Amino acid sequence: MRVTPAIAVAALVALGTATAPASALEHQPVATAGCDNPLDRGTPLPRGDRLGPFAWSGDWGDYATWRNMEQQRDADGLIYAKNPMYLRRGTIASLAIAPAYRDQADFVYGSNRRGTGHVLSEAVRFRACKRRAAFYSGGLVVKGATCVLIEARQRGSRRVDRRMVSIDMGANCPAP
Repeated sequence: MRVTPAIAVAALVALGTATAPASALEHQPVATAGCDNPLDRGTPLPRGDRLGPFAWSGDWGDYATWRNMEQQRDADGLIYAKNPMYLRRGTIASLAIAPAYRDQADFVYGSNRRGTGHVLSEAVRFRACKRRAAFYSGGLVVKGATCVLIEARQRGSRRVDRRMVSIDMGANCPAP
């Protein structure tokens, strides 16, 4: 039996799509996130954890337990510590995973270069709405129990705020 190049390519493409996760997220070192609707107003900041200009919907301790993360498992197998976040109005800031922890976790807050979907990234640059707090859906994606050092910095400031997030490591994570 003779196989034409077109059939061989089609078979390889089919094999590649069969082995890859259906909704695999692309990875890029830095993602971006901006205000979705600058005309909307009055979004209040939540009372959850805060880090510099960022405010999360809840306490990372509530989100970053393995039991909760298993419930947040995506269809493609990724495990999320979901914690939606807000940024004060008019703020330009960045959120990063410290270099020593980048092999263990990624953010899934920002969008890809085309602005069509979420991506995994080590850092996210945010531009909040001018007149209201901006809402961002996302969190951390991890491979297992780990410690993740999150760093936040507002544009124009040298100050870096740090927060250690323990994902089923208890008090075994180093101080930030």
